[in-house]
Amino acid sequence: MFAAIIAQAVMSGLMTVIGLVMIERGHDFGAVAVTMSAHFIGMFGLVLVAGQLVDWLGRQPSIVIGLLILAGGVLILLLSPGLEAMLPGMFAIGLGWNFAFVSSTVVMGDAALPAERASLLGFNDFAATGVAALSATLAGAGAFLPLAREQ
Repeated sequence: MFAAIIAQAVMSGLMTVIGLVMIERGHDFGAVAVTMSAHFIGMFGLVLVAGQLVDWLGRQPSIVIGLLILAGGVLILLLSPGLEAMLPGMFAIGLGWNFAFVSSTVVMGDAALPAERASLLGFNDFAATGVAALSATLAGAGAFLPLAREQ
């Protein structure tokens, strides 16, 4: 559950503010759209492939791989304000979230008794979404603070 919550929080916090950050760095709306499309492809476009890889690699290794891809995406974003970093960075964040969230959900589903599975996965989604909302709020506040100081 910890991996799912961390993956959701990191992904949501960055996804919430990346458009504003890109516009502030001089990118146009087209670049933002392409970057977000790459991110969504990483999150959802490869889910069938990710599911097969999770089964092939194993659940625990897939959680670690997902968190490492997610962390790599964050590091890529720190390399450059240019689209050459934003595009692969946001794709990697989406893909890392995909692996970490799918794998951790499968681990929880496997570990729970059938009668408890829905409650556990529902609580996981509730907790991950709550922490993601907090992350997005804090990221948004952090993104707007420099703008407020300039005025």
